[in-house]
Amino acid sequence: EEIEKVLSTGKDKNIPYPKFTLLTTAYTPHERSCWPYADGFTSTNYKAGHRSIAIDPEYGTFHYGDVLYVEGYGIGLANDCGSAIKGNRIDVCFNLGDEQKALDWGRKKVRVWILSRLAEGK
Repeated sequence: EEIEKVLSTGKDKNIPYPKFTLLTTAYTPHERSCWPYADGFTSTNYKAGHRSIAIDPEYGTFHYGDVLYVEGYGIGLANDCGSAIKGNRIDVCFNLGDEQKALDWGRKKVRVWILSRLAEGK
């Protein structure tokens, strides 16, 4: 598979990235998705858009600063949270103006890999 090629190194040696299958949803920085917080920034003060991923920082699976590979979405940074994002699920962000892409994403289970962690030991 495409991701398995990306996550391999050397001869038949896979890098042991943690992998999960979980429910995902999508959003944009538009007020329809983020009201009353539609200021264009994530909860960690990054510009919201494609490659931002909302997590539940209290749940413990993902942490702010984690670099994630989301099947069908690509690489993103765990740098946002949301009131509806609870437990073992994530919300992938699309750019302002890409509301239809977020709607087309819908709710689906996909595989997610943690490519790196900002803080060691987490």
